[in-house]
Amino acid sequence: MKRLQWLKTRTGLFSDPRILFLMNQPNGDSYIVLWFFLKDMAGTINDNGYVYVSGREAMTTQLIAKCLHRRRPFIEKGLALLERLELIERDESGLIRIAIWDELQDFQRDEKRREQTRERVQRYRERQRQSQPEDSSVDAAPVVTETMNPPEESEASDGNPPAAEETSVYDGEPVTTPKAMRDYASVQKYQELFGPMQGEFAKKLIDLEKMWGSEATCIAIELAHENKVNNIRYIQAILKNSNGRPMRKEDEYERKQRECYEHIDAVLREARREKLQRLQAEDARRNAARNDDGEGSGISFASLAKTM
Repeated sequence: MKRLQWLKTRTGLFSDPRILFLMNQPNGDSYIVLWFFLKDMAGTINDNGYVYVSGREAMTTQLIAKCLHRRRPFIEKGLALLERLELIERDESGLIRIAIWDELQDFQRDEKRREQTRERVQRYRERQRQSQPEDSSVDAAPVVTETMNPPEESEASDGNPPAAEETSVYDGEPVTTPKAMRDYASVQKYQELFGPMQGEFAKKLIDLEKMWGSEATCIAIELAHENKVNNIRYIQAILKNSNGRPMRKEDEYERKQRECYEHIDAVLREARREKLQRLQAEDARRNAARNDDGEGSGISFASLAKTM
């Protein structure tokens, strides 16, 4: 079975309640190391998230402890904790499986879905061109509605075109955007997500980009694509309602991650402040004790001087 070359980690990992729970345990960083070790082994084997030595022979806790240079009781406790958090599963023989393996690898699904959509649209447009009469004029201006919807993600048979594509395809040559317009970030983002567009549509996108900026316009296009709305007015409404600062869904993870970091910084600052207070108190006590010893020595020296 072909091994994976890369493992992707979603942003906002350390705002996940399960990961935060692991980190707050004694020696929590070692539990995180154990979790990533199991994911790495599962990616190396690439068998639906299973972790084993060979021939489905379970990887023992002693072997894991030896690989990570940890004690065996600690590894057993860590595996039990990961199993309680439903991050891993173990059967009667001790065979380990990453319980959320499909969730960790779902980034491949979106790419396959986009590729299938592009191929389906290409096949449908090819059938449309082949069904045109030979004497039809290809120079005629195409008519495309502005509120066209993206094709459905479900597979459609080759005999019947997807219903959502009827408004996005016209009888004629494919629309090509002028090269001068293709240099704009909003036009590139739109073509990446929705496909070709008319020149008039591209001009409106460029006007929005000049008004609100490239980053904000691209984010608005991404939000429109997530909501499956291919409409220039919808993109314009997103920019206007957000005052040029549309927010991605991923920003929620970033917000939680920032709050987590702020909480950790606050805890560390409080710990440093308490430690500084303790050091100052100890230093004050030592100075007081040193002063007391000095005063006592002075009295003894004075008495000795009188006797002399």
